[in-house]
Order: sequence, then structure tokens, then C-alpha cells
Amino acid sequence: MDRAKVKEHLAKAERHVRTGEELIRRQEERIAELGGDGHDTGLAEKHLTCLQQLERTMKINRDLVRKELKGSFGEKRVRTRVLRHRLAKGATKRLHPLSQ
Repeated sequence: MDRAKVKEHLAKAERHVRTGEELIRRQEERIAELGGDGHDTGLAEKHLTCLQQLERTMKINRDLVRKELKGSFGEKRVRTRVLRHRLAKGATKRLHPLSQ
């Protein structure tokens, strides 16, 4: 993949991380509001856990893209792609607390 494409991927990964942070912030506010009103927050907290785990995955992806941009090409580049593919393919199944 050429450098311009990697930069595009990095920008997208950084947007995903920012979006995840915002979703987590809003979910935390919802939980506080629900709890303050005396409602059960169990499901909302499970959703928050999913968002936090997804955010960690997105940060791993972003960091891998950053390394690739810094010149980690060749064999490391292949390993980065393989790891990114594995994260995308299987991480949600392992991380989703409602599927446990």
C-alpha cells in the first residue's frame, strides 16, 4: 500500500477513535442519568463495556497504522495486516459481553 493510502487509513482510524471516545462519554452520561432516576443500569453498563472494548481495538488498529506509516514495511507490514485482519474478524466475537 502506498504512503498516501496509509495516511488515509490513519485519518480514518483516528476518526474512529474520536467517535468511540464520544460514544463512551455519552453512554456514561446516560448511565448516570438512569441511575439517578432509579432505573436499572445493567444493560447500559454492558453496552458501555462493549464500547470500551471496541475503543481499545480501534486504538490498536490506529497504532498499527501509525507504525506502518513510520516505515514499518516489508515483513512487519505483512504481520500488521494479518493482525488487523484477525482483530477485525474475531475481536467482536470474543469481546462482546452479551455473547458470553
